[in-house]
Amino acid sequence: MVIAIIGVLIALLLPAVQAAREAARRSMCTNNVKQLSIAVHNLHDTHSRLPQTIQIEEEYQYCAKNAPSTGFTWEPGGGQHWRWNHMLQILPYMEQLAIYEDRVTRIGSLASYSAGSQFKSSALLCPSDPNKNMDNRFLNYVGCRGDLVPHYRNDSGDVRGVFRKGRGAGGEPGYCDFAVISDGLSNTLMWSEAAMAATVSTPASGTYTVSNVPLKGFLVSVTFDRTTGAYPKTCASKQSLGNTITPSETAAVGNGGGIIAGTRIFDGVGQFALFHAILPPNYPSCGNPGQYGAMESADTIHTASSYHPGGVNASMADGSVRFFSNTIDPGPILTDLSTLSGFTSGLPTKYTGPSFWGVWGALGTTGGGENKSIE
Repeated sequence: MVIAIIGVLIALLLPAVQAAREAARRSMCTNNVKQLSIAVHNLHDTHSRLPQTIQIEEEYQYCAKNAPSTGFTWEPGGGQHWRWNHMLQILPYMEQLAIYEDRVTRIGSLASYSAGSQFKSSALLCPSDPNKNMDNRFLNYVGCRGDLVPHYRNDSGDVRGVFRKGRGAGGEPGYCDFAVISDGLSNTLMWSEAAMAATVSTPASGTYTVSNVPLKGFLVSVTFDRTTGAYPKTCASKQSLGNTITPSETAAVGNGGGIIAGTRIFDGVGQFALFHAILPPNYPSCGNPGQYGAMESADTIHTASSYHPGGVNASMADGSVRFFSNTIDPGPILTDLSTLSGFTSGLPTKYTGPSFWGVWGALGTTGGGENKSIE
């Protein structure tokens, strides 16, 4: 009888203990997002601009110094120096000046933005993510790219989110500051969470998709055209998969089974450190398959996600942090983009009107003029 009573008490107490532990982890995660927001504000106070997500100022200074005498180029000597991102720029404002200085010296080295330049920091990892202790998983917190899918580098109309590219192809400034955010800092998303990918077996050479992996952290392999057609409808429909990407569905993992969420901090190409305010929190992320698909792809929807029950932590541009529910209004995500009023065929980032994607999409734009807020 006593054993039975003890068993009942344990059964009653265990959920409460688990809930208390998750509450503590979520609180730590909230603080991480807050500190990232403070770092952005400190950078803005110093440089009168926001962090640049690609073609950043540090790269420009390196390339301008080392470019051939024939004129400025982003790739003196053939290196891909333009690929460093906003995460590098905020390091000095996160008490990581030594790491910043070390990484800046790597700008002149080919591919130094990727695996060889990562570092592990609890400030960039959510305590609730089960993959946080993996040796090659580094990043849970990502900047808002906006509510439309641009090309990772070349779309001239890439002006919808807080995190934008820096200098243009000729070295001309192209960055964002707080003055550009006409929707109001308290109504504009800055940071959110992205679940990191779990362990994945390396596919055979030339194979860039896998199955039987978690939905969170991976990109469902979907071929869609960001300029027209059924996007984000195609990706939103994958919500029916539940928790696992099982055959006949596949996940796009990129070259050699890698190039997945959480594996690169400083790489500005694709969506390694960015998310889209298109599909609601914890909906699927989707990307085209192929060697340069997955996180490096232009045609990718990277959705905010977490292991917190019911939603994600996210900060606004004013630095406040809120918890956003999975059920936030997403607008007509199951409608073909090409049928929506105001959109015409061509680059989506040429569109300058109110977001199509409900409250969540409206919060993802800096100047969509939407009459929507989180209050």
